[in-house]
Amino acid sequence: MTVAEIEQVLVLNKIRKTSVRVLVLNALSESKIALSPAELESSFGNQTDRITLYRTLKLYEEKGLIHRIYNSFGEAKYAACLDQCKEHAHSDRHLHFNCLKCKGTFCMNHIEIPLFTLPEGMMALHYNFSVEGICSTCREEN
Repeated sequence: MTVAEIEQVLVLNKIRKTSVRVLVLNALSESKIALSPAELESSFGNQTDRITLYRTLKLYEEKGLIHRIYNSFGEAKYAACLDQCKEHAHSDRHLHFNCLKCKGTFCMNHIEIPLFTLPEGMMALHYNFSVEGICSTCREEN
């Protein structure tokens, strides 16, 4: 995603542009794996502080720009949402793959979770379907 495209997304979602917000959205949209706040923070160096990073992640999740995934190790990771997600209405119904070796978390956007019906009175707010295994990069290293 280019900086101009990121700025357009921010305008469309009524989010004030800051350097950190552009940085975070760019990092998540360009990454092939979901990233933890610690991974984001270390890649940004001194360009942001932890509080600003967490506030940005929370805002983006609320606006439907990113989604949170808990990996097999209980760690929260974040990935860019698909275009159909909206504010307070995530529609990312896809599988996640957790590599047990490198601890990478991958969105498998091409593997959609089938629709299901919950018992009356229950409402799903977040889907987290994951598979554990060894990713192709780690398999090639052996």
